[in-house]
Amino acid sequence: MTGPRSGARVRPGTGQEITGETPAARRPSRAADDGWGILSYLITGIFLWGGLGWLGDTLLGTAFLLPVGLLSGAALALYTIYLRYGQTPAAPGTPGKSPQAQEGRR
Repeated sequence: MTGPRSGARVRPGTGQEITGETPAARRPSRAADDGWGILSYLITGIFLWGGLGWLGDTLLGTAFLLPVGLLSGAALALYTIYLRYGQTPAAPGTPGKSPQAQEGRR
């Protein structure tokens, strides 16, 4: 039995070398990454378009652009989420999904 490399950190009581890698069980899943991505799209859309609506209301002296901006931001964020995450990839050999099938529709 050989010991750990010289200079390597060892977990006390086990003799196992500590590496910089996170165990697979503790890594975030793809679903968690997708969830954070969806949340960031929603927050960004609402804040961006709501901010533009607020700016428009401030500059023009109106009171309707902020709600319009908030709703538009949410709607555009949902549409972007649908485009990004809502479509499943086509299975190989699915009719109508190949580039050759799309060629005649220009």
